[in-house]
Amino acid sequence: IENVFLSENDLGIMISNTKFVILPHDDKSMIVSGVFYHAATFGANVLMFKSEFYDFCENKFSFVSELNEEIDAKYIEPSIVINEVLRECSNHIVLSEMNKLF
Repeated sequence: IENVFLSENDLGIMISNTKFVILPHDDKSMIVSGVFYHAATFGANVLMFKSEFYDFCENKFSFVSELNEEIDAKYIEPSIVINEVLRECSNHIVLSEMNKLF
C-alpha cells in the first residue's frame, strides 16, 4: 500500500481494475459516502462495515457486502453495478426525489 496522490484519471483506472473497494468508515452519523458512489460508478463492488448506511445501501444495491472477519462477499459484474447505480441514482431520479421535498 502506498500513500500517494492519484489523479482523478489514475484513480478511475485503478478502481476499474479492481473487484472490490473497502469502505472503511464506521460513523453512526454517516448518511452518504463519496467513496461508495465513486467506486460504484466505476463498477466496483463495495465492502462496508455493518451500519445504518450499510443497511440502506444493502437494501438498494446487490453489489454491497458486509465487511467482517469472514468476508463472504458476493461478486457482481461491473456492468450490473453500473446499471444499478444509474437506475437508483441518475440525475432524473435524484431530481424526482428532491421535488418530493418541496
